[in-house]
Amino acid sequence: MCSHSNDLNLKIYYKRYCAVLSKVILTAKKLLCYNKIILGSKNKMKSTWKIINEEKWKTKSSIDIQSLIINNNVIMNQNKIANIFNNCFILIVDAVNSDNNKHINTSMNNPINSITNNFRRPFPKISSQYTSTDEIEKIIKSLRTKNTCGYDDISNRIIKLTAPFIISPLTHMCNAFLSTGVFPDRLKYAVVKPIFKK
Repeated sequence: MCSHSNDLNLKIYYKRYCAVLSKVILTAKKLLCYNKIILGSKNKMKSTWKIINEEKWKTKSSIDIQSLIINNNVIMNQNKIANIFNNCFILIVDAVNSDNNKHINTSMNNPINSITNNFRRPFPKISSQYTSTDEIEKIIKSLRTKNTCGYDDISNRIIKLTAPFIISPLTHMCNAFLSTGVFPDRLKYAVVKPIFKK
């Protein structure tokens, strides 16, 4: 009777050990595979985050917010949801700004007093150095080759491909900006995607 129970305990222990060993082997294989992926990658940080997201069962598919509950009211209109989020971000910024303004000394509200108190000596003369085609070419080469575009629908890949044709015009434009001190409004546009973090 005793030997039978010992055999049973041994079988249970063996099965548990096999299960643990299988998990350890699987984990080791994954780590070895991930290690090869990271070491062989040009962008190690991107590869690392891709692995982390896969392990967390995250996919790249975007999650659309179909409805929002505010004060026990269900809102399904996408335009209203967008406006609610927009107002939320604006209120957060206003709250942060009001907190920061509390710490500002009231005597510094006058900009002339602020300048004279903080800057006793005059600034050295600023001389703007003009750029060259070599500098523009180095900057274009340093860009990461990506297909994503900004508001202008021009990707880094297109800029790199057309570099021989656009380096001279770009150099001329940059030097015109520096000589006149005017930066075109059209180049001040940006795509801003606020992401709320707790």
